[in-house]
Amino acid sequence: MSNSHEISLISFKKNLDGTIYLTGIEKNTKKKFTLKCTAEQLCQTTLTPNNKNNKKTINSNLFKLTDIPSVMRKKQWNKAAYLNEKWLNGVNLSMNPEEKGQWSEVRSSLILYEPKIFNHQWLKKFQRYRDGVNALGKTLTSAAASKQFELAIDKKNIIQSVSIGKKYTYRSNYDELKKITKSSENNSRLLKKFHKKYQFQFYTIDKGIISQTNTYISNNYEIDDLWATFGSFAIYAAIGDYTIIPETNGYRVIIDSFICYAIDSYDFIIKGGNPDDYLGHWNKENFDFNVLIKDKENNINTHRHSRTGEYYSTFIPEKILYPVFNRHYQEYRKLYNKGQDMVVWTEITEITMRNMERKYREFFISK
Repeated sequence: MSNSHEISLISFKKNLDGTIYLTGIEKNTKKKFTLKCTAEQLCQTTLTPNNKNNKKTINSNLFKLTDIPSVMRKKQWNKAAYLNEKWLNGVNLSMNPEEKGQWSEVRSSLILYEPKIFNHQWLKKFQRYRDGVNALGKTLTSAAASKQFELAIDKKNIIQSVSIGKKYTYRSNYDELKKITKSSENNSRLLKKFHKKYQFQFYTIDKGIISQTNTYISNNYEIDDLWATFGSFAIYAAIGDYTIIPETNGYRVIIDSFICYAIDSYDFIIKGGNPDDYLGHWNKENFDFNVLIKDKENNINTHRHSRTGEYYSTFIPEKILYPVFNRHYQEYRKLYNKGQDMVVWTEITEITMRNMERKYREFFISK
């Protein structure tokens, strides 16, 4: 079926299970058009000649869930395509909702650590990530963060009988970092241990659908690879180099660097009582994101203008954009016994603090 087939809509039905049934007439030949959409084969059409003596039909597979990675690559969302394809082709591995966010306790089998792919150089291409790292650096000496820092450091390594005012520099976590870098077999366990022991502050990027929509609008209604890959995610700070200066009543701490990394879960969990996450409108060639109309009853009538949401009386089947939700991935998992949930760690990178103002670097620990 070519793009020349323009269809006039006759009827539209949305079923309780999320499938749709749409009928119409091909404008030039008056052939009957039928569109059925399910999770397995999201959009499959039948074009039947308007001739009682000719029972032949034409089938055209317009779109299915496994087409999404190729669309992502066409749009240069290569990291997003990599993860989506890995989920679709991977073993059936489900994350429990209770595990989400508990990164030091999550099952090791869920952790994906591929620093060469999800590296700091790639992340730095995006302004909001750079802004996030800068904002994170400015909160490391907040009351809450400094308290976490105090709990994380090993006070036994601080010599009690040192001269007041003398500086002592520590790099207590670098042995653990070396182990993670060198290990390919046990790095999941080491990552969790590192996060639990040394992480003491975080900063969230694009938190929630409102923030994500604002990013989308401010970016000229364009999606970038970071947004497509992670959506909302957090950047974490762990202890890097720090200097301790003993004083009469305690210790002055100066942060010289912190260890930076991002973590995000790649899953399609539908939590009880929460709305099913909207993942955009898709077809074999294109993508659109229109959160303003995603919940309307007839949002599957995607012969609409992508910006205004207005509907046309005719549409071209191949250009229909089908709204995808988390439930489609869950149905795919049931059908094919695939779907690998993941906790993605980015490359662990050291960020220097030496050029930042002293107020962002220094705090006091009482004895």
